[in-house]
Amino acid sequence: MGLRAIRMGIFPRSVADDPDSLGYVGWNTWMWADSQDDQSWGPITASASAGGYTVTATAEVDRVVWEMGNGDTVACGKGTPWRPRFTNNEPSPDCGYVYEQPGRYTITA
Repeated sequence: MGLRAIRMGIFPRSVADDPDSLGYVGWNTWMWADSQDDQSWGPITASASAGGYTVTATAEVDRVVWEMGNGDTVACGKGTPWRPRFTNNEPSPDCGYVYEQPGRYTITA
């Protein structure tokens, strides 16, 4: 059906995106689907016909599972993008994580 993987939105930003980026132990990490269009989130509907029968299917993402690079996972919906106005370590209202140990982590979704 052609669903594409989401573009990950993360704050603090990844070192790959911003070499000066730095997160803090005990601070909130925000995660969100930075591509919330139909091609990456759905719904996408397709039909196929054969032998007098037609089947219609709809694909729609209901959650993203984030692997936090330390063995933990977080499952959530589209999430809320972080904005610069959030300056006081506010937790994400719907998709966040707090690292308890220092380290360098690779997050995947």
